[in-house]
Amino acid sequence: MGKHKGFSGFALFNQKKKRSILNGELIAVIALLILVTLIFQNPGFGLLLAAIVSVAVGLIWKVKSAKQKRIKTVLVQMGKSNPMQLTHEQYEQFCGLLLEQNGWKVSYTKKTGDQGADVIAEKPNRRIIVQCKQWSSSVGNHAVQEVHAACSFYQSQHAQTQGIVVATAGYTSGARDLANKTGVLLMSHIDLVDFNG
Repeated sequence: MGKHKGFSGFALFNQKKKRSILNGELIAVIALLILVTLIFQNPGFGLLLAAIVSVAVGLIWKVKSAKQKRIKTVLVQMGKSNPMQLTHEQYEQFCGLLLEQNGWKVSYTKKTGDQGADVIAEKPNRRIIVQCKQWSSSVGNHAVQEVHAACSFYQSQHAQTQGIVVATAGYTSGARDLANKTGVLLMSHIDLVDFNG
């Protein structure tokens, strides 16, 4: 299919990162314009609103920075600086390590005959089956089908089982539609940093 990582995936990762930063800056500028307007109309209310927005932005920034730091720590342990530089097997380990940092007990399936699962992670009464897709293009519904089937194969009698697809480049509308019908979660590795099931 030609969807595995490559130079274009690295470029796509950087484009998404830049787009995310630009979107954040645009939101900040719009919020600032609204605050300035409110301050001129009602100085007391405007200042209170400015204080609330400042605290909220600070908290969001702190959480986002903490996530990025945890991701960078794992990447440095693996000798890389970007998830797209990892091999497919390393990307699976990377996702597993992010889950381990969040208290999950992680095991990895064999390379072939894995029934659609790459990582199995457990907490008391919870089990997640993870399909890792380190692709430079959007992941389609085949990955959702695989992890949905893997949930049946690896289901535990003692734990609630949840299927997750983790991708570096997003999802097609078909994948999103099927995930909504099957209950499979579609995520980025960033979401694994604080995922509790």
